[in-house]
Amino acid sequence: MDPRLQTPLFLGSFGLIFFLVGLWTAWSTWSEPEDPVSSLPAVDARGLEVGTEVLVEGRLSASSPLLREGLALLQREVARGRNPPGSNEIRFSFEPEATEAPPFDLQTSNGVVRVQLALGASWSDVPRTIEADPGTVTAGKERLSGFASGDAVTVRGKVVAGPALEASVIRGGTVADYRAQAKKSGMVGLVLGGLFALVGLGALISAALQSMAVFRTR
Repeated sequence: MDPRLQTPLFLGSFGLIFFLVGLWTAWSTWSEPEDPVSSLPAVDARGLEVGTEVLVEGRLSASSPLLREGLALLQREVARGRNPPGSNEIRFSFEPEATEAPPFDLQTSNGVVRVQLALGASWSDVPRTIEADPGTVTAGKERLSGFASGDAVTVRGKVVAGPALEASVIRGGTVADYRAQAKKSGMVGLVLGGLFALVGLGALISAALQSMAVFRTR
């Protein structure tokens, strides 16, 4: 084999791998069931029908009893260290250790909705974090995160008898924020897959051009 073909062959192999990985990533993302958050009805206290899954936004009622540090709903988080693959550096992140979330009232534009968080409910975009010495993180350090009276809250869940809401998701902000974030998350796989495929395609084209140049000079 002509030694000059080694570089285009290597480049072509590299490009083929990237191209196939990109296509697989994009296809996997595209074929995943779409999160129905965009189609779930957003209701207030007047739109609760038992058995339906809905989104409700409002503010945590002032009647909610405070638990600790002014929070009415809270998670206790503990810092744990992890070694990323191929690195000796320890990176710390806070992980939920315990949850304190009694039933609470959510004040909507047309009344109050009683909410009970389901076991294992997802928390995101929590607006308040309380910790000692925020600039320092060590293994085992604890902090509190959660919601206080008056905070903007969006919950997602099923309407149960009462009527009340059994929420599987609680997050800070509005329904519009939630839907925008869900849409953005759904695009990540497509964007990454497309980038990988384009890089791979570029490498394949470059390998083909280099190979043709070698054959022309023989």
